[in-house]
Amino acid sequence: MAPKLTVFVSHSRKDEAEKEELLSHLGVLRQAGLIDIWMDHQIAAGEDWAREIEQAIARADLAVLLVTKNYLASEFLYEAEVMPLLNRRNHHGLRIYPIIAKECAWRGVVWLQ
Repeated sequence: MAPKLTVFVSHSRKDEAEKEELLSHLGVLRQAGLIDIWMDHQIAAGEDWAREIEQAIARADLAVLLVTKNYLASEFLYEAEVMPLLNRRNHHGLRIYPIIAKECAWRGVVWLQ
């Protein structure tokens, strides 16, 4: 059996319904033992959230970006997740899969091109 992949899921907390839909699809792979899923809700209260996100990105085998207008408008997500993920892609070949979950102006976003 192939080693289990760690999937980093990047999403806006304003898009819970879309996140749950994505998790339903990924759940099949998780139940089959093919993937582990990491999301920011796994950070315990009082933990250093920046360090936890940084470590999760370093461990990720691939990343899924749940793109919506909320996601694109979040400076926090851009700084804390998108930029480090793009850096890992450019230097270490991390695979990134953006999913356009809701209609938004993604075509105008340089890093999505």
